[in-house]
Amino acid sequence: DSVYSLAGILSKVQLLGDQYVLLGELRAELMDVTHNANQDMIDLSNLEYHADNEFLNLTNYYAAINNCNYLIQNMDSSVLVQGETRLKREVVAAKSIRAWVYLQLALNYNGAFYYEHPILTIPESQEVSSNEERYFLSKDDIFAALEADLLPYVNYPMPEYGALGADKVSYLIPSIRYLLGEIYLWQNRYQE
Repeated sequence: DSVYSLAGILSKVQLLGDQYVLLGELRAELMDVTHNANQDMIDLSNLEYHADNEFLNLTNYYAAINNCNYLIQNMDSSVLVQGETRLKREVVAAKSIRAWVYLQLALNYNGAFYYEHPILTIPESQEVSSNEERYFLSKDDIFAALEADLLPYVNYPMPEYGALGADKVSYLIPSIRYLLGEIYLWQNRYQE
C-alpha cells in the first residue's frame, strides 16, 4: 500500500510536467512561440497572465500537495519492519515531494495556500480557500515553513524501489538536501 500511495503522488506530480516546463521556458529569453502556438502560450511568452490560462492552473499543484498530506497523516510510520521504521521513508518522501511542489508555487506565484492536513470535504476546501489570512503564506514564509519541516529529516534515508527503465523510481523523489539547498540559495544563505 505504501508503494502504491507514493506512486499515486508521483502520478500527480507527473501532471505538472508540461505546465512546469512551459511556465519556465516560455518566460525565459531563450525560447519563443511560433504563430501556431495557442493563445495561452503566447500570453505566457509575453508575460501576460490571466486566471483562465491553462498553464497557470493550480489544481494539479494542490492535488499533489493534498495526496502528500493524506499519506503523511495516515501512514503508520511506527510499524517496524526488520527492526526499522521503514514506512517512515515514504512519509519523508511525501514531505520531500510536498516541499518541492510548495517551492514551485512560492517561486512561480510568490506564495501559496499552505496547509499540512488532507482536504477531504468541500467544507474543508472552502475553509482553506476563504481564509486567506490564515492559510496564504508569502514566498519567504513558505521557505521558513519548509525549512522547519525538512530539517529533522536531512539525513533520513529515502525509500528504495526497483528500476523503471534504466533508473530507480527513487530518483524521482527530490532529496531533502537538494530542497534545503534551493531554499538557502533563494534566501542568499550561501554558507548553508
